[in-house]
Parts: sequence; structure tokens; C-alpha cells
Amino acid sequence: MMCSSIKIDPSITDVISLLHVALSELASVKHSLATLQTSYDTLKATTAHNHHQMMQEIKKLCNSTKKHYTQLTSLPKDVVCEIMSWIHPQEVWKLRGLSKSFRDLLSSTRFAALNIARFVPQPVDCFQDTSTDADQYDIIFFGAPASYQTEYARMILTKYSRLWWLQPFDKPIPIPWLLELRDLVELDWMCCSLIGPIPDEIGRMTSLKLLDLSTNSLEGEIPLAIGNLANLTILELYDNDGLCGTLPAELGNLVLLEKLVIYGTSVMGPIPLEIGNLRNLITLVLDLGINPTCPSVLIEELSNLSRLTTLDLSRCHLVGGIPSSLGRIRSLQHLLLYQNELEGPVPMEWSTLELETCKLNGNKCLTYSFIPPEGWSV
Repeated sequence: MMCSSIKIDPSITDVISLLHVALSELASVKHSLATLQTSYDTLKATTAHNHHQMMQEIKKLCNSTKKHYTQLTSLPKDVVCEIMSWIHPQEVWKLRGLSKSFRDLLSSTRFAALNIARFVPQPVDCFQDTSTDADQYDIIFFGAPASYQTEYARMILTKYSRLWWLQPFDKPIPIPWLLELRDLVELDWMCCSLIGPIPDEIGRMTSLKLLDLSTNSLEGEIPLAIGNLANLTILELYDNDGLCGTLPAELGNLVLLEKLVIYGTSVMGPIPLEIGNLRNLITLVLDLGINPTCPSVLIEELSNLSRLTTLDLSRCHLVGGIPSSLGRIRSLQHLLLYQNELEGPVPMEWSTLELETCKLNGNKCLTYSFIPPEGWSV
């Protein structure tokens, strides 16, 4: 049995419906084309206007008979921004004093970002997370205006987790960098000829594990905000004669600290009791000046530092006796308490330690209930 197919012709109604849909879509396309044409005409007119304006200014520049050729400020701001961004950063900074509008433009973060993008190459090795040598641009932007420091740190320096530099900058620590480099793990600017104070903003760099600002010309008090660096394991501030004030108690917040070295400064005692919180400390080296209002003593809390291998409190103007509890620090290898004003008995337990270095000489009147081992300086 054969099946016959039945062909159904579309009705007039269906045809009319399809025509309505097609007409609607054509109208939509026509409207879109009209919108595009309007946008194109507007852009074309704007471009033509800007081009005409630029050509007029260029003609003025070419007219050698005129004493005053043109004013860049008469150009559209975006055009001026593009033009000026091709001038080297060190040169373009000098132009900020030409007028208020120039100062506003050249001090903007948008211009700084564009200017930096023109001249500063991105770090070549994307797998290199340590900068071991400051290049010419690091040196330039170390002392740049604030907006440039901010953008340079954001665009370039945030690629690194460690900055180990050894260049003579002869400038203060750039505060905008500290605000941007919150993920930095190690900051080693030893021997960089840094001047001025340690900024409070250092406390924002909460990812830091190592901070070494030793052998510079820093001055002022150690900021209390340094106690915010909860991940810090190494802190070295030695050989900064201008550092003054007292050791902040906030150092006791750095409970992961393994090495604390502060000498060759004008920082005074006393040793804060909170130092006893640093139970991970392996090396403690302090050299403290005389505090006329509060004498320095060897605090009992030091006996909490059970991992300590090096204890150097020489020339700290310590007075009074040596707490017998310090004899419980069995890990000691280097013990230096010379040139103080300590008196009284030396803990017997120290005689049983295998000390590589022991210097107790230059004190007021220390007594021994044992024969000091050979090699001790008493």
C-alpha cells in the first residue's frame, strides 16, 4: 500500500505575518545604521576639529616671525597628555611649574601611568621575583613626585616579592612605595644612603618577613607601627646614628622574629619587658644609650628566649645584677655583656654551657662562684 504525501500551501495570513516580521527587522537594522552613522559623523567632526586645531598651532610654531608661537594649554587636554607623555620623565617633571593646568595634568596618576608606559620596560623575566640590583628607572623614580612613585610601584615593583638593593639613593624612603608594596616579602635596603625618618607607613607592609635598613642615615624614632609586621622574622636597623628615642614596646608583637639587631644608633634603653614575648628569637644584638630618666637592667623576661644562640647586650649601660634565670637559656653560644655596669654573681649554669664566645669584661663588679673557663673575657 503506497502512502501519498499531502502538500499544504501557506495561507495568505502566514505570508502577511512573515512580511510584518521582515519589515520590523529591516526597520531595526535601519535604526542601528542611523545610530552608527550619527556616531561616525560625531567622531569625524571631533577628529576634524582637533586636527584643524593642531594644524593651526603647528603653523604658528613654523612661523619664525612671531615672538610668541602658541600655548599648549589651548589644545584639548587629552592631546596635551599624549604629547607630553613622550617627554622623558626626568624632563617632564620640570614642566609642572609652567602653570596650574600643567601642574594638575603632569601630577595626575593617569599621566604618570602613560608616561611610565612609554619609557619604562616591563621586567623581562616573569618568573624572577627578586630584584637584586636597582636599575636606572628604580633610581629615577625613588625620588620622583608622589604620583609617579605610586604608579611606578604599582606598574613595575609589584612584580617582585623581594627587593635587595645596594645603591646610594641619598633620599628619604618613598612613602607611596610602602603603600603599594603590601605583598612584598623581603625589603633589604642596606647601605642605600637613606635619609630622614622611617615612615609610619612601613607598618602597612604586613607581608614582610625581612626588613633590613641598616647602615644608612635614618633619623627619628623607630615607629610604633613597626609592631604591625606580624610576619617579620628578621629586623636589622644597625648603624643609623640618627635613630633615637627608646625601643618601642610594640617590638614584642613580632612573635615570629628570629633576629633583632639594633646597634650604632642613638636609641636609648631600657629593654622593654615585651622583648620576652619573642620566643622564636635566635639572635638578639642591642647597643643602647643612657636613658637619664630610666636605667636599663637585664630583665628576667629574657629567660623566655629559649632558642637564643647569640645574646649581645654590650655597651647597653646595664646596671644591677644578672638574673639567675638567664642560666636556663641552654642554647647560648655567644654571650656578650661587656662594657656595662653589672654587678653581683654570674649564673653558675653558664659555666656548663659550650660557649664559643663569652665576654663579661668591663663591668662594675661581677663575682664568680666557679673558675671562668679558658677563653672567657672577664
